[in-house]
Amino acid sequence: MSTPTPYELTGRVAVVTGAARGIGRATVDVLLERGAQIVASDRSEAVQELATDHVATVTGDVANEQTAAETVQRAVERSADWTSSSTTLAARSTSS
Repeated sequence: MSTPTPYELTGRVAVVTGAARGIGRATVDVLLERGAQIVASDRSEAVQELATDHVATVTGDVANEQTAAETVQRAVERSADWTSSSTTLAARSTSS
């Protein structure tokens, strides 16, 4: 029996709720290892400790419509940022 190949998530954006601890935190770690950009949200301010170039954070309860909308907006922004960065990199590599 062979070990399954991990999914490659480079260029993908994932939203993880409850990201400050437990299963949510472990999910952030796995997704980062696989190359994803993350939007991590949690009711706890501890989620801010995850903030990096690859992790945007939102503090609040996603049951609140405003927090949910902000979380989705951050994911859309991350996706747009990645897409424009990838386009720039592709243009540079083809012009070389």
